[in-house]
Amino acid sequence: MYRNTYVEINVDNIKHNVINIIKKYNDYKYYIGVVKGNGYGHGLKVSKWMIESGINYLAVATIDEALEIRNDVSKDIPILILQPVDLENIDICSKNNLTVTISNYNYYKRLVKLNISKLKVHIKVDTGMNRLGINDKHELNSFDVFIFLSKANFLLIILSLSLVIVITLSNCFINSLGVNISTFKYVSI
Repeated sequence: MYRNTYVEINVDNIKHNVINIIKKYNDYKYYIGVVKGNGYGHGLKVSKWMIESGINYLAVATIDEALEIRNDVSKDIPILILQPVDLENIDICSKNNLTVTISNYNYYKRLVKLNISKLKVHIKVDTGMNRLGINDKHELNSFDVFIFLSKANFLLIILSLSLVIVITLSNCFINSLGVNISTFKYVSI
């Protein structure tokens, strides 16, 4: 079956929407544009338009997508890789300012053993879809962490000297998991 279809992307609408989101939620530190699947099939130009409008972090599905953005769109913008990265490719992530997703405690322990410097990682917490992420309060409590709370309810966690983790969850959500966050050391930033 063949269809003559096309998609028309209004760049002005993208920019307008991003600017309005930033205006409404102006106390956040990060504005993340999710452009996985080649910008949901619309091409990586969408990333460029988002950055021009104020997006300061991008999220993609794979390391290949991240490197394509790094090479063709922006050398500097932080990029979160949503799917777990094979440990053999972690050094590529560190060298290219790519944030790696940690979806379980075993992956974290293997990652720490690599002792990669300046690697940014994101802890994925399963919020109910039951596809990927930590969904057990005991597993989350097993991380040896220091938590730093920012004004925008982003949690910055230092797991070791070589890993920096950004969790984009509110303190209320962590409490709803039943996690004993009083065992973590808090420092406001």
